[in-house]
This record gives sequence, structure tokens and C-alpha cells, in this order.
Amino acid sequence: MYIAYGSDYIHAKWYLVGITVTQLFQCYRMQFESIFNGIDKPKHTTKTSAISVVVNMITAPFLVILFGGLGVIYSTILAEIFRITVYQNQIKNIFGRIILPRGVMTQIVIFFGLYIIITIFSSIVSLSSFNQLIFSSFISIVGFYSLQYIFSEETRIIVSEYKSEINVI
Repeated sequence: MYIAYGSDYIHAKWYLVGITVTQLFQCYRMQFESIFNGIDKPKHTTKTSAISVVVNMITAPFLVILFGGLGVIYSTILAEIFRITVYQNQIKNIFGRIILPRGVMTQIVIFFGLYIIITIFSSIVSLSSFNQLIFSSFISIVGFYSLQYIFSEETRIIVSEYKSEINVI
């Protein structure tokens, strides 16, 4: 944020982190929406989304009063947690068990692990803002996809199939 927009925007990094966390929750919940659409139960998705919007609308004013602009992010995260909880209950009622999409869970763990590594490294080693951006970007991209390849069998299968198609051409 500092490099792109200057020192006036340094505190906006928490908005970016919050939006990123929100996106992680949305990636997770989309797995459930795909399941409900796949079994021809779109009413579950519509009803749960509507309730989630209401939760967001109710909590946002209070959280904005308490935390300022970040309150909107917190409210959205709470609404997503609520939505995922409702989806899990619906899945349990339909299939008799809770479903944890491992691929998404792996991505979330990798994301937080890399965030912690970058934060610790940044606090120990003093880099210029530009070098910090390059380091963070490199670790984020290379680290994420390397760890994704190591820990996800699905990713390894996709890469293997892609390699075999390239060899055919």
C-alpha cells in the first residue's frame, strides 16, 4: 500500500488483509453453493445468502461505530462465517455428515502460514519498501504454488495432466 499510494495509505493495509480474508471465506462457501446447485437445491443457496445479507446489515452499523471503516469488513467476515455455518448444517441434514473441502482448507492454511512467515521476516530484516514488495510477492507466489503442489494431490494431478497435454502437442 505504501509503495503504490504513499504513506497516507499505510493503515489501509488492514482493509486489504480483511478483504483477502473475506475472499478466502467466499472461496470456501462457493464449494457449498456448487454442491446445492449440483443436487438441484438452489433454494438452500438463495435462502442462506439472504439471511447472510441480513446478518451483515444488522451487524455493520454497530461494528462501524466500534471500529470505523474496518467494521464493514468485520461485519462481512461475520456474515460469511454465519453463512458457512448454515451451509454446514444444511449439508449435515442432507448427507448425514459435515463436508470439509480439503483443497480450500489447504489453501487457507497455506495463506495464513505464508502471511506469518512474511510478517516475521519483515520484523526481523529491514528491507526498503520496494524490496519488501518484491520479497513478499515472490514468497507469496512461489511459496503458495509450491506448497499447494506439495500438499494437494488434486493440484499434482492437474499439473501432471497439463504436462501430458503439452507433450502431446
